[in-house]
Amino acid sequence: MQSGSLWGRTEPMARALAVVRGAQRHGLGGILVIGGPAGVGKTALTWEVRRQAARMGLRVAAGQCDPAQQSAPGAAVIALLRAGREPLLDSDAYADLVRMAAEPLPVADRIGDHLAGAAGSGPLLIALDDLHRADPTSRFLLRTVIARLAGLPIVWVLAGCDDLFVGELAGADDLRVEQIRLQPLATVDLVTMATDRLGHGPDERTSRYLDATGGNPRFAVRIIDSVARGAADSVAAEFHAMVSGRLARLGEAAQSVVRLLAVAGRPLTIGEIDALLPDTAAHREDDVVSEVLDSGLTTAVREGLSCRHELVSQAVRDCTRASHVRRLHRRLAEYYLTDSVRPAQAVAHARAAAEPGDASSGMTLLVAAESLADTDPDCASELATHEDCHRPRR
Repeated sequence: MQSGSLWGRTEPMARALAVVRGAQRHGLGGILVIGGPAGVGKTALTWEVRRQAARMGLRVAAGQCDPAQQSAPGAAVIALLRAGREPLLDSDAYADLVRMAAEPLPVADRIGDHLAGAAGSGPLLIALDDLHRADPTSRFLLRTVIARLAGLPIVWVLAGCDDLFVGELAGADDLRVEQIRLQPLATVDLVTMATDRLGHGPDERTSRYLDATGGNPRFAVRIIDSVARGAADSVAAEFHAMVSGRLARLGEAAQSVVRLLAVAGRPLTIGEIDALLPDTAAHREDDVVSEVLDSGLTTAVREGLSCRHELVSQAVRDCTRASHVRRLHRRLAEYYLTDSVRPAQAVAHARAAAEPGDASSGMTLLVAAESLADTDPDCASELATHEDCHRPRR
């Protein structure tokens, strides 16, 4: 479903092709920066821009910044010049660049010479995906070569999860820079994707899972494909696998925040998160909040941060150890016990944390009961006699 990831991308595609047409018709260079969180469709848009550029007669070279395949500093940039059916470098020129890889400035000069020669025969489009994973030498080569070749008909397509590279392009002031920040797909686009793939509109259950993807095309395609396969439990299993995989790729601090939000079941302010996860607060310089939001599992709301959907919350809880979930419930209950405005939340989490024979759970329930003695005596009595807290472990 390569093309499926482009539903709802008419406006970004038009902006991208305007840059390409500038090179084709007027010999103008340009930079197209495609940003957005993982799975939002950057690679799909880049692929389509490359395809359309080739149809317009531009010579296309494309590569990807994969650390596992970067055998030497600058390898991502050097390798893309030898990629495709009609590489921009012959084998001898490529071998020379590989031997020079330890000397970035001469390499940049040599790449610039080769590209200038190629651009003399017609406009070029050079695309590099996953730029956020590029090594420092590759970024240096890009900055240097782009600035040097600013007057030539070369379109640079740079895709990644951050837009920081734009700020590094000093010296390329004569180039048109088009920044495209892809946003999640609208519900109508997700429904259209499902209808085209399935031959009918999604049912209520499928619609719930599509809504839970938060407009992420990659997630949506996997859900739709699971429905198309027809296995009764495949949709839930596929969704759980997607959430589990996305959670596993987060750093430890970001994982802690997402798990807390899933157990909390309501939005939490940054202050509440810091109070409940003091270790995470100590790592704020790592921009944990941005990592949490970019995960696609959470969203920013007026009240703070929240899991994107109850199905996401449930999947996160399901792939978290039961003992850790109870521990978070207990922490939330104790936190809310200090907030007289939210006794209901304290009670709900105290009950969820309760475990037979666990003295700390029993104490939390008793404290919750005392806090409700005046305002809700019936609930207080129920908590004080909660059988799970007084029955010994077997």
